[in-house]
Amino acid sequence: MNLRNTHGRMDGLVGAYRGVLPPTICSAVEIIEQSWTDEALRRKIFWTKESAMATVENGNSVFRLTEEFDDNLIFQNIKEATYQLSRKRMYIPEDKDAIKRITDSVEGITFHHLKLEGGNERHSYFRIDTAKSSLLNASQRHLAEICYGRGNKLEKNLENFNKVGIKEIRFYVLNPTYVGNHVKEGSALVRACRLGNSKYRSMFFAGDSNVTDCSVSLRGVHPLLK
Repeated sequence: MNLRNTHGRMDGLVGAYRGVLPPTICSAVEIIEQSWTDEALRRKIFWTKESAMATVENGNSVFRLTEEFDDNLIFQNIKEATYQLSRKRMYIPEDKDAIKRITDSVEGITFHHLKLEGGNERHSYFRIDTAKSSLLNASQRHLAEICYGRGNKLEKNLENFNKVGIKEIRFYVLNPTYVGNHVKEGSALVRACRLGNSKYRSMFFAGDSNVTDCSVSLRGVHPLLK
């Protein structure tokens, strides 16, 4: 594929989105694996195909990380979603059928299973030790595998991070208290996902609202190069 990095010079994610064929937008793990043979990718920041969805179910705050383009509700309604994210720091989709489809098909994780730490009133994180993936519990590993590769692929990518001097990855998600204060049963809060610059350190941000940041790219096939 003729992959390119695109970014919105004036309008952030909306502009970057115009520069790619939407279904070809790369996932986090695709960008990471390409970066081992293209070091320039490790100096850049990318929005990814994944999206972060938080719901409240039976009184519990639940987190989902979507992987499919059709399940990224920001990409399905890009103008309205980025409008809400830039002004309210959250996107609350109106499509209840889409929300139900995703909650029925994408594994949800109750936030307390992630053993979160640090962060601020909106975000918390868990750590991924690139030399000891065995320290991850089942819920943490589920999210790590979506972004960094499943099975042996996770171990190989973490090993590669370790070899280039990155000993720890921070995986950020929304703060469950923030979710409980802003999401009603039956609705969902959706945010974009961002893969950080991994030249000197690495992070995955499953809860990005800064969609007007013109320094962040999307990676995919340009419409004129399909």
